[in-house]
Amino acid sequence: MIKRFSYTCISYIFLISLLFSSEYKSLYLMEFENSSNDPRTDYLRYGLPEIVRIKYSDYDKVNIEYAPKSSSIYDDKISKLKDGILLYGNFNTIKNNIVISFNVYDVNTWEEKSNRSFKCDVDDIECIENAFYICVEENVMSNFCDYFDCMGVCEGAAVKDCLGKCEGSAKLDCDNLCEGLNVLDECGVCDSDSNNDCVQDCNGDWGGQAYLNECDVCVSGNTGKGYDYGLDCKGECWGSKAFDCKGVCGGKAAADCQGICNGTAKINECDVCVLGDTGNPEDKGKDCEGVCFGDAVVDECGVCNGFNKSCSDCFGVPYGKARLDNCANCDANPLNDCIQDCNEQWGGSAYINECLVCVGGSTGNDFLMGLDCNNECWGDAQVDECGICNGDGAVYDCGCHDLTEKQCDCDGNTLDICGVCGGDGVDLDNDGICDENDTFIGVEEKEDNVSSTKINLDGIVGEIDLESTISNSSVDLFIGSKSNSNIDNTKLLYELFDIKLDDAYDVIIDKANINSYERDNMVDISVPVKYSVNYDMFLDFFESFSYSMNDKANENVSIEIKKSNFNLSDSFEEYCSLMKYQIVPVLFFTDAIGNIKHIHVDSWSNYGLNNISDEIKISYSYNFMPLFSITPGSEYLYFNFDLNIISNTYDFTFSKNNISDYSKLYVKLFRAEDLETSLISYTIGK
Repeated sequence: MIKRFSYTCISYIFLISLLFSSEYKSLYLMEFENSSNDPRTDYLRYGLPEIVRIKYSDYDKVNIEYAPKSSSIYDDKISKLKDGILLYGNFNTIKNNIVISFNVYDVNTWEEKSNRSFKCDVDDIECIENAFYICVEENVMSNFCDYFDCMGVCEGAAVKDCLGKCEGSAKLDCDNLCEGLNVLDECGVCDSDSNNDCVQDCNGDWGGQAYLNECDVCVSGNTGKGYDYGLDCKGECWGSKAFDCKGVCGGKAAADCQGICNGTAKINECDVCVLGDTGNPEDKGKDCEGVCFGDAVVDECGVCNGFNKSCSDCFGVPYGKARLDNCANCDANPLNDCIQDCNEQWGGSAYINECLVCVGGSTGNDFLMGLDCNNECWGDAQVDECGICNGDGAVYDCGCHDLTEKQCDCDGNTLDICGVCGGDGVDLDNDGICDENDTFIGVEEKEDNVSSTKINLDGIVGEIDLESTISNSSVDLFIGSKSNSNIDNTKLLYELFDIKLDDAYDVIIDKANINSYERDNMVDISVPVKYSVNYDMFLDFFESFSYSMNDKANENVSIEIKKSNFNLSDSFEEYCSLMKYQIVPVLFFTDAIGNIKHIHVDSWSNYGLNNISDEIKISYSYNFMPLFSITPGSEYLYFNFDLNIISNTYDFTFSKNNISDYSKLYVKLFRAEDLETSLISYTIGK
């Protein structure tokens, strides 16, 4: 649905006359002209041609590219274009309306193929986008159409009926007569006589030969059943008499499972034909557990399905002599069986040391257990805190050792030339004076009239701050030295959009100029709020890139960054072109303990928010205008800033009885695209 959309076609629309495709191969796009220089709509200069490029990027009938950058179609660079058409347009704002116009030219002959205009509300982005889509489809892309259907739609599906009426209902009959009365019957016969139409037989076949026999069975035709289906050998329907194996009707002779008439072979429980002349025993097909076609067999130990376990040794050899010892070693030699260590572990490695202590193995005892530091069993010698057996301990100035003659502390540091323990003082001229206390570094006069240069340290005023020299018209000193990859750059850009744009504005409530007026039982309150772009936040972002900065009139600044620095998707560029990143200020009135009582939304666009809560009132104003925009062009990403401070005054009227509910006021910023969801989430959190 296009909201509040009105547009008027201007002359020279050639949809009907374009019966065959032209030989155009390319569509050239030019930047649209902002005829009224309105900053609210400046994003459309690049946004409108980008909508065309993105929408038809996969359209294989035309190559879409930007024309050489120029301010006029009469430029020499534009005149060199070949084999295509040129889209050139402008837009103009009149109060709260915007009129968008464009012209389409044949670049070979410079004949104007068509032109178009439409009008929308200046803040109705949906109207602008949808109306532009329709006009481009009809007036631009129709030049690349292979054919038009009878309704004049490019490559449409509408066709004429047999009477020549477009989308008419007239049809040919089976004899190719328009609106004729002949019809095909189910047997493929075309005529207008319904009395001779073929019928279905009992098998459901049109014109078939099947019929019901005397036993009421559908036979012959395509049934596959003979005429006597259902009759027994005595000719009775569904009778019980049948020929036996000797050919006697109703006889009792029967063939056995081998097909021998009156034979003695039979089918056993495993469905195997046994006995008789088969040569098969009666239990044919059973395994040793009596399971039909099971896999159980008698093992070498004579046990059914025993897998030789009952008579095998530890190597799995039936009736073998190998045995497992207490350490799980399998062999037939009992002389190498493992024994217990002193810790009673079979095959363990624990042993008795010289102090008669069981150590090692799994005892957890050190092999020196029982020995003191003098290697005497159960002696009383001990290692002191400095690691010395029977030593005196940490009794020195530095604990376990004394200071040397050159050391000034226990960390081994020495005094520097300036007398600082562990310091890094220097003496460049080796005159024995710390340079920090030396007024002159060097020797003033030397022999043979050779003098050295004096360096007067007292004459150095301070360092030069490069950053203090940067102005709004600065040059990026570090251009060419940026090293971020496109992936890192794109991550920084998305971080700007996802997180940092929430801080895009500085907001100050002008407390000194808040006014209130009392009348009857009401109170009128006037609150001025100042807004300005948080320019420093954006400058921090730009430090990661090479960019160019252009100062414009009235404190307007434009910054260009090459799109080749990023990996930008078509959806992201369309997101920027439609300004879905913009921020809306919201004023919150609360009571003394912080409960939200009133929400006021100030925006350039109309909102019809649902009730946030039955206890919270919502009001609107339309004074706030964006002070920045981010728009993609063909080669650059443009950041446009209005550095002026704007002041909006908000007027409210409250009842004196409820004035306590509006004792506090603060301002927060929210994304315009999901304002309602964000407000609901925020108020629930409060």
